[in-house]
Amino acid sequence: MNNIKSIRDKNNSMVIRRLQQIVYFTLVVILAAIIFSYVLKHPVETIYLLVLDGALMCALLPLINRNKIILVKQLYLWSNLLVISYFFWVKGGLLSSSVILIYPVFLMVSALIASSRTFLIVYFFIVSLLVYVSVDTIKNNNNAIVSEFGYWEMCVVLIFLSASGYTAWRFNSDMKYALKKLKAEVLNVNTSRNEIERLIHFDPLTGLSSRFNCIEKYKLFTNEINQNKNQISFLFLDIDNFKSINDYYNHSTGDEVLKKIASRLLCLIQGNDIVCRLSGDEFLLMLIRPKNYDMKHLSHGILRNVSKPAKIFDNNIEITASLGIASCDGKQVESFEYLLKKADLAMYRAKELGKNKSSFYDEELSFQSSRKLRIIKELKLALYNNDLELFLQPKINIGTGKIESAEALIRWVRNNPENISPAEFIPLIESTELICNLGEWVISRACVLCKELHENGFEDISISVNISAAQFVRGGLENIINRELKSSQLDAQYLELELTEHILFQDNKDMIDELSRIKDLGVTLSIDDFGTGYSNLGYLTKFKVDTLKIDRSFITDIHKSSENFAIVDAIIRMARALGLKIVAEGVETNQEWDVLKQLGCDQGQGFLWSKPLTSNGFLKHISASV
Repeated sequence: MNNIKSIRDKNNSMVIRRLQQIVYFTLVVILAAIIFSYVLKHPVETIYLLVLDGALMCALLPLINRNKIILVKQLYLWSNLLVISYFFWVKGGLLSSSVILIYPVFLMVSALIASSRTFLIVYFFIVSLLVYVSVDTIKNNNNAIVSEFGYWEMCVVLIFLSASGYTAWRFNSDMKYALKKLKAEVLNVNTSRNEIERLIHFDPLTGLSSRFNCIEKYKLFTNEINQNKNQISFLFLDIDNFKSINDYYNHSTGDEVLKKIASRLLCLIQGNDIVCRLSGDEFLLMLIRPKNYDMKHLSHGILRNVSKPAKIFDNNIEITASLGIASCDGKQVESFEYLLKKADLAMYRAKELGKNKSSFYDEELSFQSSRKLRIIKELKLALYNNDLELFLQPKINIGTGKIESAEALIRWVRNNPENISPAEFIPLIESTELICNLGEWVISRACVLCKELHENGFEDISISVNISAAQFVRGGLENIINRELKSSQLDAQYLELELTEHILFQDNKDMIDELSRIKDLGVTLSIDDFGTGYSNLGYLTKFKVDTLKIDRSFITDIHKSSENFAIVDAIIRMARALGLKIVAEGVETNQEWDVLKQLGCDQGQGFLWSKPLTSNGFLKHISASV
C-alpha cells in the first residue's frame, strides 16, 4: 500500500507541474495576443475576451495547488474552446484558420489531457457548432462565407475534423493504455524490490532482523563503541531439542514455537538492541552495554523468560534453550563472524553442561574447537590408512555363562598418540559425513569377522553393530548391508543392528520404509540403552524389534536399589509378553549377575566376563570357554 501511495504521489506531482507549465504558457500567449490586438487596433470586444480568458487562467493556478486536477482540466479546455469558437464565429466561419488548424489541434490537446468522456463532449460540441454555422451559412448566404461553399464542402471539413479527432483519440487511448501498463510494471518492480529488501533485512517467519541486517548494524555498533567505554555482546541462543518438537508434533507447531521465542526475546531488549534469527532454531541478541554490566544476570533472565511453557494449538510445549555469550570492546574490535563463532562455541558448551544454561566464551573453548577439528581430520586419515580396528565384547548367556554373541566396538589403535577413545571421537563426528563412512566400515568388518568365526567352528555366533541416525538420513543403508552380507557370504540372521530409541521415534516415512526392507533381509534389530529415551512401546511391534538392551544405569547396583530392581523386572516381564530377547549392559559384579538370573534375563554384557577384545583375542577367549 505504501508503494502504491508513493507512486500516486509522484504521478500527481508530475501532473501538477505540467498543468502549471501549460497554464503559464497559455498566459504568455494570451498576453501576446492582447498586445498585438491593441497595437493592430482590433475591436475592443476581442481585447476584453482575451483579458477574461487570461483572468480565468490565473484563477486556475490556486486550484492546481489545491490538487483540483479534474476541475482545472475542464475549465482550461472549455474556456479556451469558447474563446476559439467566438473568433471562429465572428472572423470567417468555416474557411477560417480556426477550422483547418485550431480545432484539430484542440481536439488533440483534449484527447491528451482530458478523459474520454470529456473528449467526446468537446468533439460533439465542435461538430454541432460547425454543422449549425454551415447550414446557416448555406441557407442565408452569409457574406462571411464564399458563395461557392455548400454541403459538400461542409462534409469535407467535418470528415477532416473527425479524422483528426479520431486519430488523436486512438493515439491517446493507446498511449494511456501503455502508460497504465507501464505504471503497473513499475509498481510490480517496486513491490518486488521492496519485498526482496524486506527478505534481505528481516526474517519472513518471525519478523526479526536477518543475519545480513545484523551484520550491517554491527558495523554501526563498532563505530559507537570506539567513541565510548561500552562493549558489544553477542548472546547466541539455541532452542534445546527443537528437532524433537518438529518430529513429535509437526513443522507448523515448530514454526509457532519459533515465533513465540521471537516475541519473548523482543520483550527483553531495549534501545538499539538487535534480535536476529540466524537460521533454524538459532537466535542472536546483539547488545551494547557498559563493560561492568551484569551480563550473567541478564542471561539468566533471558533463559527464564524463554523457557516458559508455550500453549500452541492446544498443546502445552516445554521449551528450554542454551545461551552462549561473547563480547568485544573498542580496544579489540573483532569481525562479526569471529565474534559470532565465539558465542556459538560458548553456546555448545552450555549444551554440554546439561542444556537450559548459559556459558561465557573463554580461550579454552577456542582450543577445544581447534582440537575437535584436528581429531576429525586425523580420524579421516586413520580410516583411510587402516589405523582403526574392530573389537568384540562378548554377550553371555545369563543362565549358562557361555558366549552366544558379541557387540562390535570401534577402536583407534594406531597413530593415536593422545589415545583418543571412542567416547570422545564418536560424539565429535556424529554431525559430519565421517560418521556414515565409519559406520559403513564397521558393517563391512563385522560381517567379515562373523564369517571368520563361523569358519573357525563357532557357527551360532552373531555380531551386533551400532547404527547412527545419520546413516538413515544419508540413505542407502539397506544397499550397504545387502552388499556386505553378499560379499562376506554371511547369513543375514547373524548380523544385528543396534538402534537408539531416538531413531525409531522419528516419524520419517523414508526411514521407516528402509528399516522395514532391512528387516526383510533377515537382519535382527535391537534397541540400545532401552529405558533412557522415549520408551514408546508402540515402535517395538511397529518395527518388529527382536531384542531390548537394558541400559547400564539400571543394572548398576541392582542388588542394592529397589527402584532399579523394579524397573528391570518390569522391562523383562514386558519383553517376555512381546516375545523379545533381553540383554543387560554393564554387568560388573556377581551380585548383579545373580539378580539378573533371578529375573530371567537372557544375556549379559560387561567387564564381569570380558572387556572388548581384538578379533584374535575374542577367538582365543571363546575357544577357551568351550
